[in-house]
Amino acid sequence: MVLKLLFISWLIVMTIQDFKYRAIVWYAFPIGFIIIASYGLNQSDYGQLYRNILINAGFVTFQLAMVTVYYTLKNKKFTNIFKKHIGIGDLLFLMLITPAFSPGNFIVFIMLSNFITLLSAFIFILFRELKQIPLAGAMASILFFVLIVSLFFDFDLYSDQWILNWLA
Repeated sequence: MVLKLLFISWLIVMTIQDFKYRAIVWYAFPIGFIIIASYGLNQSDYGQLYRNILINAGFVTFQLAMVTVYYTLKNKKFTNIFKKHIGIGDLLFLMLITPAFSPGNFIVFIMLSNFITLLSAFIFILFRELKQIPLAGAMASILFFVLIVSLFFDFDLYSDQWILNWLA
């Protein structure tokens, strides 16, 4: 419970910093890693956590590679997506949360949080100019909500069983 509360507190800090300053202080990342890895070890064994990290990091890498290919083909020259499209803090945040989920839950979280973030950005644009989307902050706020919900309901972020049941 203490680790989950530390995790939630860290997410609040990440959200505030990204929304307010469009930047996150560098030391928030190693602190976040310690908290999330400790939380992950508390929820599963070392081997399972290691497997989750590798699979989830592979998914992030594949996703970023596909975005790079898309912009490279669109611009007809190699495009470094970290110069204009995605911030380094966003990448670090994505990699940092890899120990927080089983692979199935991670993919569902990434897809839903990207959808919610884009939908929110489109709504925000209707009322105000938006130059950048604070992706890490938006995902941190959604993960905050997921962790709060998991406090009150028996929802295990380290089990894909609900996905398998839903698909069956």
